[in-house]
Amino acid sequence: MRSWDRLFIGGEWAEPSSSSRIDVISPHTTEIVAHCPEATTADVDRAVQAAGRAFASGPWPRLPPNERLRALQRLLDLYTANMTEMGLLITEEMGSPISFGQAGAAWMTLKTMISIAETYPWEERRPGAFGDVLVRREPVGVVAAVVPWNVPQFIIMNKVGPALIAGCSVVLKPAPEAPLNALFLAEMVEQAGFPPGVFNVVPAGRGPFAFYRLEKSGWATPDAVQAIRRRWQVERACRSLGYSILTITQVATSPLRSSSLGSIAGPKPPAPWPHPLSQWKAACSAHPASRPAPCRSRAPSK
Repeated sequence: MRSWDRLFIGGEWAEPSSSSRIDVISPHTTEIVAHCPEATTADVDRAVQAAGRAFASGPWPRLPPNERLRALQRLLDLYTANMTEMGLLITEEMGSPISFGQAGAAWMTLKTMISIAETYPWEERRPGAFGDVLVRREPVGVVAAVVPWNVPQFIIMNKVGPALIAGCSVVLKPAPEAPLNALFLAEMVEQAGFPPGVFNVVPAGRGPFAFYRLEKSGWATPDAVQAIRRRWQVERACRSLGYSILTITQVATSPLRSSSLGSIAGPKPPAPWPHPLSQWKAACSAHPASRPAPCRSRAPSK
């Protein structure tokens, strides 16, 4: 099983600031099977600074949405080619049977988001009281994505996919129980040619991370941090099958509304989920990484 010795920060594989590392323990054997660096607060600050620079002066948030989607499509193509390896990696580090379709679910999520974003109204005119109103959706800034261990890639795609599509830059902190799949994803992001700093991965243990480091770095004011918290609460409240993709995309964007007389148009409700759950399951089960395979059971506790 593969190990990593560097963090993905600023578009390159960076040396960690300490020798501390995370040992990945296989639930099948209870043995250490791999390791990766454990990011310190200094490493997280470097990642946030890199993401902040990518957002403040890099090309990503200024690209037309269709160009960002082309980069996401390249990532999807790479993910498709590496899905079996990703599925096996997740199984080895967190114990889920390969038949559960961990990688297939993530692949389907990203594919669906790209499909929806192709027709998403990034800019539109709406009728107002004193004339037409121009509504333009723009990225909000640096996104801190903290994910659990149980369905890591699926949740990563639910957080990172909309953020990248919207034009945000991302600092991803995977769970210490399952950090390797995030680093493997970083390799694909690098191969897909994303600009430096747009996507950063800092595996770390438990404790304060996202909002605190964003505020301390200077890339977000206390008021902005509170706004991010509110948006995060909206994301949590709307994480249902019918709201997921479109609402989270709206969380990652900020509407800039303008007209000659300052008329304001209200937001539209999210559209219904276009893909029934049965289609999602069928798409996941159709890929080799989602098919049943032998799996060792967890060793009995001693």
